[in-house]
Amino acid sequence: MSIRLFQKIKIYKQNFGIAITAIVILLIVVKGFEFVNPIYYLIIPILLVNILSEAIVSGKSNSKLGFTIYFLPFILWILLSSFWSVHPEITFKRSIYFIFLVIGMESISNLIPNNVNALEKVFLPAAIIVIAISILSLIAGFPTDYWSGGNGLGLKGFTTHQNMLGSLMYFFTSIMTYRLYNLYYEKGVTNRVLWFSVGLNIAALFLLILSFSRSAILAYIIFLIVFGMFTAGTKKTVGLITLLIIVLLIFSRVELTNKFINYTIYKGSDNILGSRSVMYKASLSAAKNGGLIGMGYGVSEPGIIKGVPGNEVDGIFIREKGSTVLGLIEEAGFIGLVLFYLPVGILFFKAVRSKKEDTSTPLSVTGASTGSASLSAGEKGEMSKVRGMKVGEGPSTGSAVRLNSPQTSLTADQLGMSSLRSEKKFLIAIIIAMIVHSQFEAWGIGVGSVLLPLYLLFLARLFDIVK
Repeated sequence: MSIRLFQKIKIYKQNFGIAITAIVILLIVVKGFEFVNPIYYLIIPILLVNILSEAIVSGKSNSKLGFTIYFLPFILWILLSSFWSVHPEITFKRSIYFIFLVIGMESISNLIPNNVNALEKVFLPAAIIVIAISILSLIAGFPTDYWSGGNGLGLKGFTTHQNMLGSLMYFFTSIMTYRLYNLYYEKGVTNRVLWFSVGLNIAALFLLILSFSRSAILAYIIFLIVFGMFTAGTKKTVGLITLLIIVLLIFSRVELTNKFINYTIYKGSDNILGSRSVMYKASLSAAKNGGLIGMGYGVSEPGIIKGVPGNEVDGIFIREKGSTVLGLIEEAGFIGLVLFYLPVGILFFKAVRSKKEDTSTPLSVTGASTGSASLSAGEKGEMSKVRGMKVGEGPSTGSAVRLNSPQTSLTADQLGMSSLRSEKKFLIAIIIAMIVHSQFEAWGIGVGSVLLPLYLLFLARLFDIVK
């Protein structure tokens, strides 16, 4: 009786964690929509409560900070930059909020159970809502500037800009692609669930294309390439890419297709950068002035104002940087640039090392009556798993969980390990895609952006897997 009660409590805690995480993700995404974006700030009390509650639990268990330590050098550096910043008050405020986001996203990541299904669940509600609202906007032609607003060169819907819709769609399309990958190998999936997921993926991809956001489309292509190399292998991925390029070249001979491709690439401009060329020139010049230590986190070169896009914050002009790398050098110098990407380098190094360990020690598949065999991390069998099971869970230590075949069984530890391998591949692919995307949208230096907290959440999640 006590075991059943314990299991019920554990399931309740996991479901509660998934629900809170899903709400936080939805509130973050809301920031990209007109009229309702002030709702975003509800994440502040939610994250504060979660951080405090986790601090109390951590204090009792004598546990230490984990993922946040990786960003500690960058945090200390941007706080220190307040002393030489051209606008110290802005630098200090933005530094504090960045610290809050890092700690907050780590605390939220800790709420997600260690299984593949959980990561899908926390993003699915936001994906469904955003895709449905965007499709509704397209069909109804509402709001009135659903296409003419922003840059007027694509579908904007209810979001603040075409690039915002594109950013959300490449993000959700990547999530749905990962979900389809898991469903493909999962046993007992109903046709309703499978086709619903296929429909969401197609809808998100359709909206991504209609946004004509080149950086977002590029990011999704990069995600597909990296994720494909991890899951299908390099040879198959390169072969498929080659085939797609050939097909695209053939279709480009059709006038209508050729016009569509040209519009997507050039968007009516004479060169591929278009209006971004002004932004990049300004950011490159400012980065040179930023040098080794920068001008202060969150601020802009005061001498570059005329003819460049930007917004006023507390009466101070903050320029659109275009590129996260250039923006970081301008604000925090080359030192800040290195420290910002240091956590990614460490986590990727650990991920590669853990992959080598997985390869050298294949999963054991113990036959119930036929001896034993082995199952490597890259094989399809890794997706035959028990949903909802965390690493190390099971009726008893070393207990076996049956698969469909009566001759084979996997321990709960082995099933959890294979689930996390699949998630690790997705996380590395989406993080790489996001880093590339941030070189065109510069959200990496925007503490109030939609994608920065999600990027930090993915990094924190990867830390949980490879630590």
